[in-house]
Amino acid sequence: KIVTYYEADKKEPWVYRWLGIEGRNVEKCFENGGLTAENAVVKADKKTCDVMKKILDRCQDEEGSFEINSLVYEFLHTIGAKKSLAKTKTNSEIYVEKAKAYIHICLHRRLRVDEVSKYLNIDRSYLTALFKKAEGISPQQYIIQEKMKTACEYLLSTDYDVSHIAHSVGYEDLFVFSHAFTKVVGVSPSAYRRNLSPKK
Repeated sequence: KIVTYYEADKKEPWVYRWLGIEGRNVEKCFENGGLTAENAVVKADKKTCDVMKKILDRCQDEEGSFEINSLVYEFLHTIGAKKSLAKTKTNSEIYVEKAKAYIHICLHRRLRVDEVSKYLNIDRSYLTALFKKAEGISPQQYIIQEKMKTACEYLLSTDYDVSHIAHSVGYEDLFVFSHAFTKVVGVSPSAYRRNLSPKK
């Protein structure tokens, strides 16, 4: 643990909001935005502040947990976008990064590759070629993979039933979700939860 001390100016004190985030790759997400133990300050623009306010507002609503997760990804993306602008990157890298960020923001709903390519204003086949070169899989496979990773987290960290979790990652049909989950993970959602949930 690192002990840190802050003191506000007496004449112009801070107005601040506090948000705690934990989960898979959170540290890497912050590093992508330039935030490290050695460099722990980044200037937040209006968009970043607006997203954080939405998160804190939704925290008051017990039914808003899935939306909060989506907003957290958007919050991390707004921070990471600042560093991305400062680095020299190829158009291909930028397209893939923006596509992945957009996909993570939209994990809670149904999402088609056409929508992602339209968001980036590039052809679907071009996006697919870029994705396969950078990630080794197609955008569609990436979308499904990330949805299933998120579903795994929900299965282990919540008591929501499988149909609720299916809906939370954009699947209206429980059978379609279960089939996709089993194909990616290797076992059914129920078996995954039963076998890997901490014993109480």
